[in-house]
Amino acid sequence: MQPYPASPPVVQPQTAGVQAMSYDAYGRPVPQRRMSITEPVPAPMQQAAPAPLHEPERIFAAADRIDSADRIDTGSDPYRYTATAGNHREPVNLTSGAREHATGAGRAGDAAITGMTGGHTTTTAAGHSATGGQHWSYAGAEGPEHWGDLSPAFRTCASGKAQSPVDLASASRGAHSELHFNYRQTPLGIRNNGHTVQIDYAPGSWLEIEGMRYDLLQLHVHAPSEHVVNGRTAPMELHLVHQNRHGQLAVVGVMIDAGPVNPLIAAMRAYTPAEGDPVAVPGVHVSAADVLPPRLDYFRYTGSLTTPPCSEGVAWHVLDQPITASPMDIQALAAAMPHNNARPVQALNARRLTLD
Repeated sequence: MQPYPASPPVVQPQTAGVQAMSYDAYGRPVPQRRMSITEPVPAPMQQAAPAPLHEPERIFAAADRIDSADRIDTGSDPYRYTATAGNHREPVNLTSGAREHATGAGRAGDAAITGMTGGHTTTTAAGHSATGGQHWSYAGAEGPEHWGDLSPAFRTCASGKAQSPVDLASASRGAHSELHFNYRQTPLGIRNNGHTVQIDYAPGSWLEIEGMRYDLLQLHVHAPSEHVVNGRTAPMELHLVHQNRHGQLAVVGVMIDAGPVNPLIAAMRAYTPAEGDPVAVPGVHVSAADVLPPRLDYFRYTGSLTTPPCSEGVAWHVLDQPITASPMDIQALAAAMPHNNARPVQALNARRLTLD
């Protein structure tokens, strides 16, 4: 990520009882909000000079306040994936379609995994899922509360016990395991599938998790964020969808706040096509490295796709530090997608949620 040019120190006057302003996903001014596990903090009495490099706050601002007895989470989790270097054990509780794909068991498995990876699910311009052509949406009779009833392929949306997204507020400290990103530039191929705006990524970029390589397939956005902290959302959340050689998925979530321009988000906004087939933009390249914040601490849990068929066994890593994008870019991208294309928060159940 290229650093933003330094800004001269500025001291903003502060009026008693008035909060600093930021902007929501639609560019409207709102009181400044913190993505924090702690309760909202009142506006400071004085405004400090801005740092030369814009660096948003951590989502998990209260990490140092966790009791020492709970700092390292070593408890069992029936849903937790493992990908230990050396033996390469992959995520558990995968769907049958993913297992069939991993073993090359014919077209049924291939169709299932194709449906899992395109914007979480592959859709036509009319918003039909590749898992059977069933239409779904974010509101009304085909909205999230009805997904499980729309098709037998979507039953996990209602019956699953390891669904996503979740509220991150209950996270405990976990043993740190670094994420290793190897992201290269890709020619810009972008689509508006009726549910999200998505960039399809060329082969050659990957994420390594505990010795296992997951290739980057695509990235897409939701407005507002799907993951929340104590019920509070960010204006936007970006998902980087990866897949290993066995067809198993790992998704990295990045919160996006209003602030300085981000080059990848700006490109998404500038070249978002009308709903329909993917569009290749000649001469334009983007890099997923531009949406990675300086700090790579992350919330970790095993969950699901956040769209039908809601397949479980997905390794989720939601980065602790947000990035920023301009309010105009956030507003324009949000306007190009269905209003509020964020699935409601799901029950954590017996899963472990850690900040690594």
